[in-house]
Amino acid sequence: MNKAFNFLVIAALLLGGLSIFLIKTFVDSQVKAAKEATPSVEMKMSEVIIAKEEITVGTTFTRFNTEKRSIPENFLPSTAITKMDELQDKVALFNIPEEDMLLSSKVGSPSQLPRASTVVEAGKRLVTIPVDDERATGFTVKNGDYVDLMGIFPITESELENEEMPMGSILGVTFLQKVKIFDIIYGEDAGASAEDGQDGEKEGSNRLARGTTATFEVTPEEAAIILAADAIAENIYLILRRYDDEKIRDQPSELHERIVANLTGDINVTEPEPLPVIAPEEPERKVVY
Repeated sequence: MNKAFNFLVIAALLLGGLSIFLIKTFVDSQVKAAKEATPSVEMKMSEVIIAKEEITVGTTFTRFNTEKRSIPENFLPSTAITKMDELQDKVALFNIPEEDMLLSSKVGSPSQLPRASTVVEAGKRLVTIPVDDERATGFTVKNGDYVDLMGIFPITESELENEEMPMGSILGVTFLQKVKIFDIIYGEDAGASAEDGQDGEKEGSNRLARGTTATFEVTPEEAAIILAADAIAENIYLILRRYDDEKIRDQPSELHERIVANLTGDINVTEPEPLPVIAPEEPERKVVY
């Protein structure tokens, strides 16, 4: 009896194990067949153009401030810029943050830029002066950069006051610091040519490339200083500042301070003494007999 029972138990265990093996084999074969029958789905990617750095209004798109980035095609907006050729001679119509995708609504020609009066900071003014390309730090100054303004001023003997002038009768003075470049237009040597049109005017652009001009976004008081310096100084140079340089430096001498004071009108002017009032002589009266 015990032997027969043990035999039945062992047989049941063997049959159970065999059943489990067969079921597992069948399931695995079905899963494999399903995988082979189902085509693999690969996610399609598309390239878009993004801002490599923050791009301000009016800035021309270049390979230095943009780059390509791959994203899933399903997330690609219909207005996305996908080729660098689409940015040829185009500028930013709005401020574009770093890593932001470029859309056709944010890109346009210079003629599509909003009026300057709508984008200038409240309380500020725009003032433009001519500068030489070389004196504008070569061609490295771009819209949105900050510069120091240095003028080469003539010095008279009366202003020296026993101070030695190693460069003779001129003095370089940094009369304004950390001035924002609102717009800079480089002259015809910076890219315009006779093929672009008369006087270097490019097709579709209102900018004449006869010479380099710099437009600054400043306070009304600073605008007056810039115009005064432009009228007095022999030359004005744009000294490019590092983007995170916030330091305002003191003038190195009293003579430098006097030059700046002359530009601002902050000087002590001694009023002339009033002329003495002379009473008119009374006419001599003659007695007639």
